[in-house]
Amino acid sequence: MALRLASRHGVASVALHSRTAEPPTPTPRRPPLLLLHGLFGSSSNFRQLARRCSEALGVRAFHPDLRNHGLSPWTEDCSFEAMAADIVALLDRERVGRATLCGHSLGGKAVMAAAMLHPDRVAGVICVDIAPLEYAGGSKEWRGNEAIKAAMHAMPAEAMKSRAAADVELQRVVADAGVRQFLLQNLIPDERRWRLNLAALIKASDVLRSFPQLPAAPPSLPACFIAGEKSNYLVSDEQRAAARACFPSASFETAPTGHWVHAEAPDLFVQLVCNFCKQLPDE
Repeated sequence: MALRLASRHGVASVALHSRTAEPPTPTPRRPPLLLLHGLFGSSSNFRQLARRCSEALGVRAFHPDLRNHGLSPWTEDCSFEAMAADIVALLDRERVGRATLCGHSLGGKAVMAAAMLHPDRVAGVICVDIAPLEYAGGSKEWRGNEAIKAAMHAMPAEAMKSRAAADVELQRVVADAGVRQFLLQNLIPDERRWRLNLAALIKASDVLRSFPQLPAAPPSLPACFIAGEKSNYLVSDEQRAAARACFPSASFETAPTGHWVHAEAPDLFVQLVCNFCKQLPDE
């Protein structure tokens, strides 16, 4: 059962499962960092990167599971307003006034929503290969996501008894072995089930590929958008215009990667995140 906390903007939050990287030498008054994974991911995706950023910046680096992912509660509400409420509830729980929010893909949309709805709780925003707009349901990338969700949801219990057996099933829709191994991190073989709330994520497909109409962030709120140059998520004029409309102070960086910037170029990712954070004013 999902543990529901205080309602914000008419939306009930859930208590996200979260991990924290603690700095060996804290930097006084520098805002903490929060790193959010994308669709099909979990907090473990940022375990090493959170540690590296924490050490380089001297701050606590939180890396939670999004709702319906990892060890966080399941809920039917997959709205970005709800995800924003989850982030603020986590900051409350950790007694953090303001934090720098960094999110990849789906996590990027979540941190943008949090920054636009709760700018007083956000020191800066880093969005990794995602823009605040609706992505076409017929795009190659989105069709791939939908096929993955359907295949995982329909997988026979017998095939879920081991990662090897599940991998054979996933080969029908996912050719890349690395992507399959990433997806299989969600498998619990002993229970023959997924950690993901696939039913809710499938039902919310249109919500997840869109972005709500929200008030733009204040021009004073720093924002950095990191694009993968081999990806199609943050390279078009329309996508960058949407980013600037929502975040007037938006700056842009480009990595020589595909969509998985932090996985394909971890050193560059840490460098870009830390450079941005070091330019923010102290609390």
